[in-house]
Amino acid sequence: MKLPRELTTVTRLSKFVALIMFVTLPIIAFAFGVNFKEYVDNNPTLFIAQAPAADKQTVDSEYPCELDVTVCSDNSLIGRVPPKCEFGKCAVESEPSSAAYVCPRSGYVDCEPGPGGTKFECTTTYLDWAQTNCPNFMGAAY
Repeated sequence: MKLPRELTTVTRLSKFVALIMFVTLPIIAFAFGVNFKEYVDNNPTLFIAQAPAADKQTVDSEYPCELDVTVCSDNSLIGRVPPKCEFGKCAVESEPSSAAYVCPRSGYVDCEPGPGGTKFECTTTYLDWAQTNCPNFMGAAY
């Protein structure tokens, strides 16, 4: 099938429309991505959709709680636990005994924020111990 000449001719209008599309569509997509990332980062509870089931009674007996999770401080995910369907408890890392403490080599402890959460060396328990037991301890660097 042969298309009419009006549809296949490059005109100033077609160039202008192409320019607008190639400039605005990436900007719109970028803005959408930034807003979506902010939404995901600010939403502490992730929702997982349940697969549709033919027999609702079977699904309810196998999975009596909603299939959503919460994010713990160590970035692990904890789901709901029957029978009350409350979120399970996040694992708490136990602190080592004071016999396992080591004085910092440089005299300072690096407590700059970073991935992985708070370092044990930046807790008040360790800092108090280091102040008392390390002669060259000068403090924490934030």
